[in-house]
Amino acid sequence: MRNHSRYSKKIPLQDEIFELHDEFISDRRKHKVNCAIGIYLDEKGMSYIHPSVKIASRQLTLSNFNYLPIQGDPDFLTLSQELVLGKSLSRIYATRLAQQGVMGGTNGLFVWGNYIKKLHKKPSIIIGMPTWENHTKIFSYLGFRIITYKHLMNNNAFHLEALTDLIVKHPNSYVLLQAGSTHNPTGINPSNQQWKELGKIIQKTKSSALFDFAYLGMGTTIAEDCFSVRHFLSLEIPMAVVLSYSKNMTLYQHRTGVLFILNKTAKKKAETENLLKYLFRVTNSNPSAYGEHIVKTILSKKDLKNKWEKDLYSAIASLHMRRKLFTDYAGQQYQYVIQGKGLFSILDLQETSVYKLKHEKGIYLLSNGRINFGGLSVQNIPIVADAIHKIGMD
Repeated sequence: MRNHSRYSKKIPLQDEIFELHDEFISDRRKHKVNCAIGIYLDEKGMSYIHPSVKIASRQLTLSNFNYLPIQGDPDFLTLSQELVLGKSLSRIYATRLAQQGVMGGTNGLFVWGNYIKKLHKKPSIIIGMPTWENHTKIFSYLGFRIITYKHLMNNNAFHLEALTDLIVKHPNSYVLLQAGSTHNPTGINPSNQQWKELGKIIQKTKSSALFDFAYLGMGTTIAEDCFSVRHFLSLEIPMAVVLSYSKNMTLYQHRTGVLFILNKTAKKKAETENLLKYLFRVTNSNPSAYGEHIVKTILSKKDLKNKWEKDLYSAIASLHMRRKLFTDYAGQQYQYVIQGKGLFSILDLQETSVYKLKHEKGIYLLSNGRINFGGLSVQNIPIVADAIHKIGMD
């Protein structure tokens, strides 16, 4: 019994997002609302797949279910690189960018972390708080030294000075950045000018950037969302990019993504890819083929790619509309959520208020106040917003 007790203390805490999801499913109340889990639903609150993805799925003619190469489908890797960098930059850096197909964003971050641990015994990584909870879990598990800063100022704008001061104080560190104009969980990320200032500091301090690109194309245009990555690449900043297709191609369960790492030479690229393949082989063995085939089909066909971009634009417009509708009902104190982009915002609520919303109203938020506007239907937004408005006045 005592041995079991000692073992129990070592068991990590459950994941709050999926724990809440399980609790939500068990909740028998009819008017419950799950604002916690990070998925995009349509405006009626129904499960959603991009029309372009449905078309690509119908066009797939799979003749077998054989393994992919350990690195992933070659065309998928090339097309993904071109998507992030544009064709011109992709060609320029093709001989120096190592590629590895991964099982979504979490796996990409984990593979990158394992790769860095092969190079450094106790690496440091700078992470803005609040962040997606898996960020700190992954890098804590891997033995990184985690250094944090406050992501937002009191006026809910990105806290550039807090990050730049920390980078100067801790040179030669890795800096975790959420690429694009979206951010999980705040919805607020640096402007293009702030990305430029960040690039100068990271370059000057000989630090490295890790871009977690979970929402490409869900903030503004694809090119605009890729500005930070392309700009840092032009500065020759040591960097890696973890690109996930879970949200922007609605491929959640198919665990599809790619990891890119910039190298100084073609020889170094080959060495990096060999190490990545080894690390992936001993943990995952082989990438998920179905998602890679879907992505390849969409990105290789101009008409389908154009349709996918229109799907993304529709999602962006819908998310903005839902944010606006929410603020109309929630009140002036929540106007700041209009400035956010993507799925998420952090509501200024005490944890006790979040608890009351769940237990008294059947409204599920993360304990830090994160709300997913993509999970709210147009019909239930007034109900959720009114409940949040009233509880915020208690």
